[in-house]
Amino acid sequence: MTEAAGSVGGYVLAVDIGQRSTTAAIGRDGQAPYVQLLESGSGSMPTALWLGETGAPVVGSAAVRRSATDPTRFASGFIRSWGSMSTTLLGGAAFTGAQLVTRLLSSVVASVSDERHEGPSHVTIAYPQRWSDAQCASFGEATQRAVEVPADVIGNANAAVLEFRAFASLPIGAHVASVVLDAGGLDVGVFATTASGVETITTGGTSQLGGDDLDAAVFASMCLRLDVAEHEVGSEWTPALDRLRADCRTVVHQLTTDDSVAVEAWLPSGRRQVNVTRQELLALAAPMVDDWAVVVQRAISSARGRGVPVETIVLVGDHGRVPGLAETLAARCGAVVDMRLRPATAVALGACRVRSLRAHASQPVAAVFAPPVVEPLVVEPLVVEPLVVEQPVDRPVERPLPRSVARPSTVDTDLVALIDAVIAIADEEQRDDLSSRLTEHRNGLSDANVRLLVVGDFKQGKSTLVNAMVGHKVCPTDADFATAIPTIVRNGPPAAAIRHVDDDGLGASRPIELADVGRWVNERAGADAERDAVGSCEITVPVEWLSEGIELVDMPGFGGADTGSGARILADLNSASALLFVTDASQELTGPEIEFLRLAQQRCPTVAVVLTKIDSYIDWRLIRDIDRRHLERAGSTSTIVPVSALRGTGVTELIGFLQDQLLRQALAARTLKSTTELSYAGAHLLSVMHSELDSFDPARQARVADDARRTLGEIAQMRLDSAPWHRLLTDRRADLQAGTLERLDTELRELSSAAAEAIAIHDPAVVWNEFQNWLRDGATNLVTDTYVHLTEEAASTEQQLISQLVAAQGVGTLTGQANDLFLRSLKLDVPSVQAEGYASDAAISGSWSAAEPLLGLGGFLPGFGPVSLAVAAVAGLAFGRRALRVRRESALDARRAQARTFVEEYLHDVQRLTTKPMERYINQVYRTLRDGVLRRADELERSATDALAKSAGVADESNAQRAARRAQLTTEIQQLDEIMHHVEALSRKVTN
Repeated sequence: MTEAAGSVGGYVLAVDIGQRSTTAAIGRDGQAPYVQLLESGSGSMPTALWLGETGAPVVGSAAVRRSATDPTRFASGFIRSWGSMSTTLLGGAAFTGAQLVTRLLSSVVASVSDERHEGPSHVTIAYPQRWSDAQCASFGEATQRAVEVPADVIGNANAAVLEFRAFASLPIGAHVASVVLDAGGLDVGVFATTASGVETITTGGTSQLGGDDLDAAVFASMCLRLDVAEHEVGSEWTPALDRLRADCRTVVHQLTTDDSVAVEAWLPSGRRQVNVTRQELLALAAPMVDDWAVVVQRAISSARGRGVPVETIVLVGDHGRVPGLAETLAARCGAVVDMRLRPATAVALGACRVRSLRAHASQPVAAVFAPPVVEPLVVEPLVVEPLVVEQPVDRPVERPLPRSVARPSTVDTDLVALIDAVIAIADEEQRDDLSSRLTEHRNGLSDANVRLLVVGDFKQGKSTLVNAMVGHKVCPTDADFATAIPTIVRNGPPAAAIRHVDDDGLGASRPIELADVGRWVNERAGADAERDAVGSCEITVPVEWLSEGIELVDMPGFGGADTGSGARILADLNSASALLFVTDASQELTGPEIEFLRLAQQRCPTVAVVLTKIDSYIDWRLIRDIDRRHLERAGSTSTIVPVSALRGTGVTELIGFLQDQLLRQALAARTLKSTTELSYAGAHLLSVMHSELDSFDPARQARVADDARRTLGEIAQMRLDSAPWHRLLTDRRADLQAGTLERLDTELRELSSAAAEAIAIHDPAVVWNEFQNWLRDGATNLVTDTYVHLTEEAASTEQQLISQLVAAQGVGTLTGQANDLFLRSLKLDVPSVQAEGYASDAAISGSWSAAEPLLGLGGFLPGFGPVSLAVAAVAGLAFGRRALRVRRESALDARRAQARTFVEEYLHDVQRLTTKPMERYINQVYRTLRDGVLRRADELERSATDALAKSAGVADESNAQRAARRAQLTTEIQQLDEIMHHVEALSRKVTN
């Protein structure tokens, strides 16, 4: 046992050791259990063991691989023969089934403990319900020898019905038959639900006929069709037959949903392909299905003979969906067969439930750090359509995208032509201010990025998915280590860089080699002593579909919305164009994942769920449909896109979906901003042209000059620091700084008080690891909440400024046409403001944000903006200056005093890391709004000056010159009016 495994953690570990595969689940108080990954990307592993010369066991797929070189040390399938007197020879030594199970279970517990950095508080092991009392007793003894914490056992049919009770919200007193069919045999039990669990009515089963026997029958049938006699061929056929045997096991599962499956047999005599249909499997399995149904019928009849009404049969297990079994059970037993539970994981999840609520009842520390209760979701019966199987791709990365993938551009050529036309008129009128403004905007159309976050829990295949989408292996994928920092992938020449984060939350980039990306991105420490200060990694590779300004961001695993990393991702969503939430097909969405998606939908315009690893799980469609029901019940409209990144299945469709959703949304948003810019510039140009045209009439010339002089005087008043709009911004900046600092200080004191209370109750030496994680997550969430509140207040300040400018006719002094020009670019979306008396709807229908940087997260600082940089710095802040060690001579009070000192130092660092970026953000908000008003004032002053100069110049022109200029102006006004007509039509097209 490892040191981690020996420590007492806050979770229950349940293990289902089957004949062919082993599955584990984790449960905590008040939470629904979830499947624990035992191998890379898989919630189960082969029930196999390979014993080395030192006696150290290797389990799972690693054991299977080693058996190829030394089969004498390999054992598998030992559950079926439990209780027999037979032994297995491994490396010349004899082992009983109990000894093999003990070593397998010890390895599983140690592996889970090492991964979670803490051992379980309780272990529950599922055994076949068909076993005798003697077999159960010996299995319980073996279980207790394998672990160092309290352990017990539960029948697999019993565990399955516990999971079904929670899944279907069964009432107390319901009677259900539970059937588990796996490779080793069939188990059945009839149970009645009670207030504390379930009561066993009767049990049974058979070991004489299991899923292995059906797989063997399929293999024998395949050999017969291939004209291969296994006992007559030589040893050179062994690898080919072993592969064919494995393919036959897959065929049984595939034909539960598909009508036919093509099997390729690579034999020494040549390559052969055999098609197996569902009807052929039905005929082959009919005798076995009939025998299984007899066993189940006998158990249900026994229960009904005692007056127990059994109306539902829950069917699970590795072979629970053998074609024809459900129909036969329903007909023979006169009951409804329910197959909604996931066959491979139902037993482990149910075994976890039996102890998860009572295992920690005597431990008060759990109440301090307990996560919120997640209500179970009710799932209705599903209809699953057949799987469309695609051919595997030999090299899933570094391949070009198919030509069928559409690549819409994020820049509308017609829009650019309109911008160029207005720029040409501005240049002709010598309005370099408007020309430079439009030129800057036009150049920004192609430079703006569409930011796509790839998010999900740890080890869900996010990095593999990004690699498949870009066609290059740029994000490191590791079976043991997860992505630790955000990794940004853009189109461009092959290059990479890392961004360091300093104490102020700012970042500085430096280039690195592409080959070194894994050293910085993976969670394991890199060679650089300052690796913990790396905030992000930026990679460029040539990818055609990213060339339109899309950037992919591979985010670290979030672990839930209430964790530090989850809070940081939610903060980053405010600056993202879309979110891809990645979850694999090993299990349905959990409560924390659904809650995260619900919050993400509020912050991001486009959210999609990517169901990965569909090539590894035959019932991925069931998981997809269950997830869809979960999302619908949570009010989420997210699309679910199934993919296999390794095989390339579904990746093209995913890219097409992103292009259809993201690029078109980006095009619409940029078009709307562009039409606002064009309308604003066109209004200024038309204003001066009409003023000059009016000046040709002596009766109007004086009024034009007076209006221009009055506007210049009003603008001078507007630039004073005492102007109402400027006083508003100054006051709001002071209020934001004082209010946010006070909020941060108050919440830090509350967190410090909560930490002090926990330290006063518990011995820090016992709960230190759990306490550190709790405090770090609490501080990270606190900082995130503070910045989210700050950005909301900044947006409120923007709206207050707009409201005041509109209600006071510009800046309180502007009148007439000058006021209309100034208000034209303001975004009026405050419902309480009525603008009818000050300007027409058309005059204020533009967008303030079109010309200035958007307020909100990620708008002002490099990298991920002030929010995520500060949050990242806090989340990565080392907790505790020194390690807290347990010494016999140390008193409890001394340990508590040392722990309080650590807390004070840590929270002081949190405040220091947060305050400076926060103040810088507030000042940037003030400068952005102030400069936005003053820039509009400068442009208005230029228009008034030009109108006054051209009005005065009319008097010096001859009649012929006036006539020619009047005709020229009339033509230019008509041309510009026509352009503005196209701009308005384009704006209506986008908004409708």
